[in-house]
Parts: sequence; structure tokens; C-alpha cells
Amino acid sequence: MPTPEEIKKIAAEIADTLYNEDRTYNHHLWWSVEPKERKAEEVDDIINVILRNYCIVPKSKVQREYKKSYSAAFEHTTCLDRQYARGRYQVLRELFGKSLFEEEK
Repeated sequence: MPTPEEIKKIAAEIADTLYNEDRTYNHHLWWSVEPKERKAEEVDDIINVILRNYCIVPKSKVQREYKKSYSAAFEHTTCLDRQYARGRYQVLRELFGKSLFEEEK
């Protein structure tokens, strides 16, 4: 679960993405012109609502765990280690979808 500071950072990044350089909105979801900082506060509220039912995890962290589990499933010598690692990478694929772990071409 992201910390409140991380949520504010994510919200600011989203607000930056939705605004032009001249600080006017450039997205059809927001119909009023407000300062970018106010939009970041709105996004912060939206993210907190989403977090009540969903998890936000950086893709890089999920992909790193998948790669670690996938390689461990074939490198460890004990049967128990292999089974545990295979279970981990299968759960990650089920939760986040197979396409997240496919190599980009």
C-alpha cells in the first residue's frame, strides 16, 4: 500500500500529465479550469477511494518478483523450493495478467 506521500506524488504526476505547459487542462474528463495543484488534490482523493478496494503496486516491483520466482523455479535443487517458486510466479501471472511479464520487443 502506498504511503500518503507516495499517493500525493502519484497524484501530482497524473495532474502534470493532464495539463499543458501553459497550466491549462488538456483532458476531456475535467471540464473546469483550475490550478494544477487543485487537480492534484482531487486526484489524491480519487486514488484514496480506489485504494479502499484495490492495490497499487509499481509494475517494476511485480516484474522483479516474477523474474526472481521464475528463475528460482528452475535453479533451486530441492523439490520444495521449486514448487514454492512456481506457485509464486503462477499467482503473480494470475493476479496481474500474463502480458505484464512478456518481454517487450
